Amino acid sequence: MTDNVRAPSGPLPEVNLGQNCSYALCAPVNSACITKVDNVRTCECVNKHLQMNSAFCKRAPDEVTKESSFTFNVSTGFTGEVAAIPFDGLLEFPRNFFTLTVDLIPRDENIKLTTSSDKVTLTLTAPLQKPTTSALTMIASTAKLSVTDTDTVTIMVNEAPITRNITMFLVQGTRRNTLIADVRAEGFEFQNGAYTFSIESSDEAELFFSVDEHSGRVVCREDIIIQSDEVIAREYTLKVVAIATSGSAPMDLIRANILVLKHLFEIVVNENEKAIIMRYELQSDSFRITTHDLPSDIINNDGVFQLMSPRDYEGDYTRSTFSLHVQTIETIPRQTYISVSLNVKDLNDEPPRFQKLSYEFTILAGSYVGTIIGSVSSIDPDTVGGTHYNIEGMYKDLFHVDPSGTIQSKVELEKERFGERFSMSIAANDGQQTSSSKAVVNVNLITIYPEAENLHINFTVKIPEEEPTGGWVTDVKTAGYSKYRFSSKHAGQLFNLNSTTGQITTKRPLDRESLDASYAFFDMQAVKDNEDQCTLVTLGRLVYELQDVNDNYPMFSRRKYSGQVPENSQPYTDVSGMINLHASDADIGENARLTFALTGSGSDYFKVVNYTDNNVKIMVAKPGLDRELMSSYLLTLTATDNPVSPNARNSNSTLLNITILDENDNDPVCDGWPTTFYVLENVGFELLTTLSSTDKDEGPNADIIYSVLGGGWTFSVEREEGKVYKNHPIDRESFDEIQLTFEARDKGIPSRSCERNVTIYINDTNDNAPVFENGISYIVINRPEDQDCSKLNITITANDPDKGLNGTVEYSLNNAHFSINKVSGDITCNEALDYERENTHELVVIATDKGDEPMSSSLTVVIRVKDINDNVPAFSKQSYNTSILTSEWVDGKPILVLKVSDQDSGPNGDIVLSLNNYSQIFKVTSGKNGVLRVKGHAPAAGTVYTFNITATDKGHPQNTNTTLVQVRVGQNEDKNPIQFNTTEFQFDLEEETNHTGTVIGQVQAEVSKGIANYQFVEGYDENVWVNSSTGEIFCDAILDREEKQWYKLVVRALPRSGGRGGDVAIVTVNVRDINDNHPVFTVHQDQLLFQIAEDAGIGTFIANVTASDPDEGNNGTLTYNIWNKDEQTPFVIEELDGGVKTSDKIDRERTPKYTLTIQAKDRGNPTLSAVTNVTILVLDINDNPPTFSPRSYTKTIKENAPRSTLLDDSDVFATDLDYNDNGTVTYVSKTTLVSNTTISCPFSLTNKYNQPTNEVIGVMAVHDDIDYETTPVYECYVTAVDMSRCSGDECRSRLTGTATVTVNVLDVNDNTPAFEGAPYNANVTRDSPIEFLVTDVIKASDNDSEDGNGIVRYNITDGSGSTFFRINPTSGDLYILKDLSSLDQDSVTLTVEARDSPINDEQLKELTTITIEILDDNPRPWFPKAQTMQVREEASPDGTSLSMTASDRKQGKVTICNCTYELTSDISSSFFINKTTGDFTQSAKVNRESTGSTFKIEVKASDDGDPPKTATAFVTINVIDINDNRPYFNKTLRSQTFSVAQTAPIGSLIGRVVSIDEDEDHNSITIYETLIIDERIILHENGTIVVNKSLINHEEENYKIEFSVSARDSPPLQWSSDTSENYQSTLVMISVNYSDPNEHPPTFIKAQYNTQVQFTSRRGTEIKPADFKAFDKDGDNISYAITHGNIRDIIAISAESGLMKLQYDLDSTIDELINLTVTATDNALYPKTGTCQVLIMLKDMEDTQCIPQKEYSQLGKDSELKTTFMTLFGVMTALLVLAVITVLFSCYKWCVSSKAVEQYKQKNNRYSLVDKERQSKPGENYEGLQAYVQEPQHDYRHHETIDFSSPDGVINPAYIRAATGRNLRGRQVCRPPSGPVQGDDKPAVDTDTVELEYVSPQHREYNS
Repeated sequence: MTDNVRAPSGPLPEVNLGQNCSYALCAPVNSACITKVDNVRTCECVNKHLQMNSAFCKRAPDEVTKESSFTFNVSTGFTGEVAAIPFDGLLEFPRNFFTLTVDLIPRDENIKLTTSSDKVTLTLTAPLQKPTTSALTMIASTAKLSVTDTDTVTIMVNEAPITRNITMFLVQGTRRNTLIADVRAEGFEFQNGAYTFSIESSDEAELFFSVDEHSGRVVCREDIIIQSDEVIAREYTLKVVAIATSGSAPMDLIRANILVLKHLFEIVVNENEKAIIMRYELQSDSFRITTHDLPSDIINNDGVFQLMSPRDYEGDYTRSTFSLHVQTIETIPRQTYISVSLNVKDLNDEPPRFQKLSYEFTILAGSYVGTIIGSVSSIDPDTVGGTHYNIEGMYKDLFHVDPSGTIQSKVELEKERFGERFSMSIAANDGQQTSSSKAVVNVNLITIYPEAENLHINFTVKIPEEEPTGGWVTDVKTAGYSKYRFSSKHAGQLFNLNSTTGQITTKRPLDRESLDASYAFFDMQAVKDNEDQCTLVTLGRLVYELQDVNDNYPMFSRRKYSGQVPENSQPYTDVSGMINLHASDADIGENARLTFALTGSGSDYFKVVNYTDNNVKIMVAKPGLDRELMSSYLLTLTATDNPVSPNARNSNSTLLNITILDENDNDPVCDGWPTTFYVLENVGFELLTTLSSTDKDEGPNADIIYSVLGGGWTFSVEREEGKVYKNHPIDRESFDEIQLTFEARDKGIPSRSCERNVTIYINDTNDNAPVFENGISYIVINRPEDQDCSKLNITITANDPDKGLNGTVEYSLNNAHFSINKVSGDITCNEALDYERENTHELVVIATDKGDEPMSSSLTVVIRVKDINDNVPAFSKQSYNTSILTSEWVDGKPILVLKVSDQDSGPNGDIVLSLNNYSQIFKVTSGKNGVLRVKGHAPAAGTVYTFNITATDKGHPQNTNTTLVQVRVGQNEDKNPIQFNTTEFQFDLEEETNHTGTVIGQVQAEVSKGIANYQFVEGYDENVWVNSSTGEIFCDAILDREEKQWYKLVVRALPRSGGRGGDVAIVTVNVRDINDNHPVFTVHQDQLLFQIAEDAGIGTFIANVTASDPDEGNNGTLTYNIWNKDEQTPFVIEELDGGVKTSDKIDRERTPKYTLTIQAKDRGNPTLSAVTNVTILVLDINDNPPTFSPRSYTKTIKENAPRSTLLDDSDVFATDLDYNDNGTVTYVSKTTLVSNTTISCPFSLTNKYNQPTNEVIGVMAVHDDIDYETTPVYECYVTAVDMSRCSGDECRSRLTGTATVTVNVLDVNDNTPAFEGAPYNANVTRDSPIEFLVTDVIKASDNDSEDGNGIVRYNITDGSGSTFFRINPTSGDLYILKDLSSLDQDSVTLTVEARDSPINDEQLKELTTITIEILDDNPRPWFPKAQTMQVREEASPDGTSLSMTASDRKQGKVTICNCTYELTSDISSSFFINKTTGDFTQSAKVNRESTGSTFKIEVKASDDGDPPKTATAFVTINVIDINDNRPYFNKTLRSQTFSVAQTAPIGSLIGRVVSIDEDEDHNSITIYETLIIDERIILHENGTIVVNKSLINHEEENYKIEFSVSARDSPPLQWSSDTSENYQSTLVMISVNYSDPNEHPPTFIKAQYNTQVQFTSRRGTEIKPADFKAFDKDGDNISYAITHGNIRDIIAISAESGLMKLQYDLDSTIDELINLTVTATDNALYPKTGTCQVLIMLKDMEDTQCIPQKEYSQLGKDSELKTTFMTLFGVMTALLVLAVITVLFSCYKWCVSSKAVEQYKQKNNRYSLVDKERQSKPGENYEGLQAYVQEPQHDYRHHETIDFSSPDGVINPAYIRAATGRNLRGRQVCRPPSGPVQGDDKPAVDTDTVELEYVSPQHREYNS
């Protein structure tokens, strides 16, 4: 026996960490009592737990960082901090809790690691050249434990984006939100969300520009305005920087230099001031600004422009314009101009100046107060201030001068007071300045004596106009008077007056229209007969009226009118541009009343409407105008006057060009569009087709845009080009076919369209692997072990959504015990299932499709064999024998242990033991270790019991087995010396403990005699044994309770001496459980994949995650927890049953997947646990609406833009956080008003697929009419919708998002100005002054915007009398432009035009009329018409006069004005006008060279009114030139130089000598002469110099010819004005230079050409070697010729084009290879030649030459040789003769031309004797060469005797045949020889040995 150490009695105390636990329990969880080196036992944390405090152990982290790999991006050349990697795996522990060691493997000297307690920072000390991947090892250690973690760190080296430098101009006024730049448009590609963008600027650019931080679009933050008035341009600089969200270094993307400028700049400076007028501000060298036409008084000092000297408004610089040229400094610079206008503001700094300093006026003495003396005039250079006059001196109070300069008397003008002549001084003052000189006014007072007698007789006559000369007028004879005369010379020009008889006749036909007036009078004078003196008496007036005859044709104001009208116009529609057509007729009355008619093809569509006198308009007469049938009409409008006699009517015509404007009345035509397409699934972006449509309309009405309806964003069409694209791959399994509609729509208003429905069929590709039913990859199936192998009823089904063979699935598996039907998937077993042999089978079933590239999936099938009761219990022995002494017989005494086994499991293996008999004596306990016990009292000794014990299992049906047991009852002779006190011994043994040598228990019997010996007799186990002497029981093995929970043994105690007696007992050894098994999860974590919808409610059950633990009690009782749960984990797990449920709301967009680490932990001590990962996929539901970025947009569009026109910056973009189809965004076509969402905006959205980003963008386009005038700004909602592929009820869950789009409608000039209250009427008196306001009611309005489109300008376009009025172009006020006194009409109708003023658009106009009634009151005089006088230069006046009589109106009638006339022009000194009659005459000679050929003199007429009214007119003086000037040469023309080439042909013009003659026309004709001249040139009289003889000089390359030329007049000189400084001769110098006229020879592209023709080619076949062409750099024409190798002239070449053709059919007499030499010769005077070789191979040539039979006689061969010899002899003789002739002729030519050739060669002129011969005899050389190069061996006669028939005797028709049809020479048809023929084995032509002639480059070029 051994002594055992026992702990103190009673319960053990609990201690904390670090405390002694020798006799205590460790209280903290996950702690144990650990023996240290010094044998001290203390509580320490175990199982990978770390001590946090004295009572808490926390599990150590498994990793230092949560992520296992990191990737960072740096740009090329980057150095600095790359990123920081956080130690987020240690976050649950205090800082500095661990000692951290970090290393990089392999180490990189360029990467520096900096470690702190919470992160490691990576820094690049030098740029990386390429990406690098390293392992980052991290060790977090404490004194007790180390955590090692290894992560992968990859640093990618990205090509640093090249910063884009952008320079641009912006015009001041650029609107807010105008796009300036776009990061992605500049070629940068960034993953969404990877970068944000910002602007950096050193100036104020950030105030004006902004960047969208997500899209990178740079726009104007506000309207761009330069605040300073004097700054004309200002540069802003900015950078667009990309900042990575990952923390990488920022990148500069765009450097923008933006120059804001004012395109038009006006400056106003005061005169007489210096000033800085403007400046520009540049920040960089990106722009260069230069000035154009900068005035000299303005300097530019580094962008500051200063006016250096004052300007005088009255000087030349009242206004200056110059420009600034602004240019970008780029490879391809862009430029613009700034127009600058400098205006000088006038100041009142100049005094007025009198035009004349002396005035003479003659006034009747005695004139009353208020008499107008006359007028003075002054000029004031200033435009400000008004001029006033003051009379100085003694008369200042007697006279008054008004501001117009008119002098009036304040007193009566009496000679007694003033005398006959007096003077007064007048000064002029403008308010600030007084004239420096004064005007002196001299007034003569005269006395008028009574007039001569006036009889006041009126001789009134009517004279038909155009009356022939001598026509009777009247008789003015009056009794008592004679010597009749007209008082006016002008009357004498019209009438003849017989001074004796007084009869008046016409002097010439009188034209009413050309005379001053149709009604006039002249005074008639005569002399009294009875008076001694000839006193003229005025008889009275001859008053005549010219009667109109119809002698004038109607005249239209234009020869041709253009107008336009829309097609389909209804009747009475005006033709624009033909609203006021005016015709006039110079006649009057009925003769001037016009009727109008239209003629011409299509005239019936139009009609003429006469709405005022002789004013008409054209209107549509009937419907049916169709531009597509007739786009314009050219009609004739005829105007016919209407005299009484129809025969006397006159007519005239004008052309009307009426353009029919297109209306959108034709649909586009979609014919020919395909209706079916087949596309392959999974193929990305591809072009399907190109749509093309036609439209009979024109302009925008025929401009087609294409679109696709349906198909989502999978398909798109290029709007303009019609290209149809598939944007991204299509999954056939989702869409087997797609229905689309392609549309072509024009841009008309309203638009028209055509459509075509299209079906897209998706062809399948093998892109789907088979998927097992329900998507499983693991399945467990239970089958009983007696299942029929052929009927396992296991069918594996996999579906493949592909089509055809791609979707046909076959099955296979890899287990020898099972088979699977490859088609049906039925699994059968190859051998019977046997639970006892193998209760679980794991099969891998592979499903494979039959595609070209098969795809497969696998399924793990676990077949669990279900046990059936197919095994009978088995006893360990066939029979049992035992004995018992009567002394041992005690009720319940065990006597036998029966070991029974059953291979079945469960109830099938549970054993029930039963006795067949003797149950009153024995009993047996059931189980696999059954114990047989005795009952009752002991029977008599010697009794033997034999019986069966039956073992029955609990299966169904039950199985049984029996064993035979024999029990002998022995008799104790003595008292039993050995007896156990108990029949049961129980001992506990801890599992997993090595108890070797340790007593686990002891059995002892009471021994009364002797010594007991112990042994196990039944249930013996080798692991447990008993000491036979002591009864101590030992165990020599480490037991595992989970394998066997207890051992039941029978021990027998017997006397060691061997005597009788002894006892038996049952020993039960219970294996005590320890917590030695970790929990094991029942399902592998790969199978722990669950899904839950993100809208699942709190408490939603997901799954049970359970584990098992074979331990028992607390050791096997499990609890569950989520080991990695934190505050954000929305799941909980039931502690006892492992049920996972939701504990909070979940959001897929925040976390799409959760990985829960589930811990199963037992309650043992210490506890053991296991973890598994559960993956929960959050299924997306459509809970996020699309979101636009940005939320609002601003866009622009021109009004009236056709439908489908894209808005400026038309894109909108929305994203959706949902997944897959829920997050697929498309855009709703309809847009709505923000103010009322039930009303649509006139815009629509279409989907556009952006291939690079794989996103769908909304494109905003015009959908309906837009009108700026109705709505200038639209606030619209645009809508994006998700779930683009939904159908049916699932679409109910679609969500939408909206954004606001502000659309600014840009005004288009689409509104014609509209007159208010038109037509108009006005009255004006005839004597109203010029600039008198007639009316201010003409007003037109334009609904367009005020930026030009709505600004109206007025203009008078037509109308009789239109030249008398002007209209203010801005206000429409109508003013008098000319004196109305000269206007004959009493009523004027003007056509007024109102035009708008668009900047970019076409101008629109509207016409109206205003009728002005002219009222006579006190009209001013007028000159009926201007007059012209012709005078001869230097001729004395001849007395010729012009009547400049003015007309006046008195009482509504036209009369001759009683006017005073004067000349007011400065140049009037040579002319005189009678102040009273207005007769204008020449008074002095006129020099044309001083006055010019034509000049004008102003005549002023003042009537007798009070105050007088004046009129002016001009007399045009035409001066007839005389020859009074000699020709001469001035200093510039003193010498004249010309140049000419030596090679100039005879007759070439060298130049022309010029001189100066100030006369004109024929008087200036000059004759040129020379005395000494070179015979090689000729000087013509007109000064032209031409080549007379060859200028070639072989001695000199350059030389001169000089001679003197004189000039003289052709007509005789009438008067000379020569001066000494002019010359009558000039020196002519001609430089004669050499130049080669033909410098370059023709050159072929190649030196050698190779080509082929078919051997069977026929005549006319073209031979076209590739690139066969020659070029001449001199530009000469080229001719081609074949000079060598043209056998039998078989090939002809075109001399002009070089095209070669066969002249004959080819046959085998032609060699297989034809070698031609082709020349190209230019057509220069000295031609040059280039050559090339052309090799022509006969393709597919067959050797048809027959081999003669051996029986051919030698005689035949000799005959053939003789014939050949004679032929050759003849040819050689002919060649010899030809050669002799050629040599002789060549020698002769050489002798003649050798000298010339030698001279020419000295000039480096490369031409040969051959060239010269060609020059003289073109073609001669070619013919000689042609004869020379004929090759006798290729003569066709050489082949006459060859038999070319086929082996079967059929003659080949392609070869030469005899006339009889037999072979030549009568030979029999040749047969092929039976064997080889000696000597005839060589081909006729050995092409392998053909040597091509080499033509040297010199020979090619110069043909020398």
